[in-house]
Amino acid sequence: MTVKLIYCINRKPELSVAEFQEYWFNTHGPIAARIPGVRRYVQCHTLPETYGEANPLFDGAAQLSWDSLEDMQAVSGRPEVTAALEDERAFIDHSRVAYFVTEEHVEIEGRPGAGAVKMIACFKRKPGISKEEFAQYWGETHAPIARGIPGLVKYVRAVSVAGVGGREPDYDGAAELYYPDLASLRTAMGGGEAQASSADVPNFVDTGAIAAFITRERPVIE
Repeated sequence: MTVKLIYCINRKPELSVAEFQEYWFNTHGPIAARIPGVRRYVQCHTLPETYGEANPLFDGAAQLSWDSLEDMQAVSGRPEVTAALEDERAFIDHSRVAYFVTEEHVEIEGRPGAGAVKMIACFKRKPGISKEEFAQYWGETHAPIARGIPGLVKYVRAVSVAGVGGREPDYDGAAELYYPDLASLRTAMGGGEAQASSADVPNFVDTGAIAAFITRERPVIE
């Protein structure tokens, strides 16, 4: 089972968005890319133009994939991991981060173009339902509704399977929705299909704990 670590991060207060993104990609990216066994490493940078509309809960998300959960856990304590963690102190505010390890379920397998944007919506399950019930409802009931949103190029459900370092996952999963560009996303969000999807979310998600932000992918390892 291929697994993907989703690591939602925020910049240190003294850094601008531009400074944070430049350091993350050009300085930290090559350091983290040395971690053994990583099959794919993508940085999802929150779009600078979205900061004027609302304050995003996260400045971005690092996504690293391994062939299995065992492969991911095996790198704990390796010098490459230690080096990456030490470098994080230069640009990440560790008081505002979230980790969770997921298994991907691709609902729409498209090919986003170079200008594509990716909305990430991190979910916690609704109180009173189990992890299994959450995942089942999401896959069997909600996903078919979300697939009907026009303009959606790619749609992935990343369902949590583990936390990091023995802790519980900070989220139970993340929806990843790709659109050709920001204008297409905004148009889609105003349509009836997206409104129907939003209306169904409270049936399985704790709506007070959703963290949604709009990003653009910057691949480091593909």
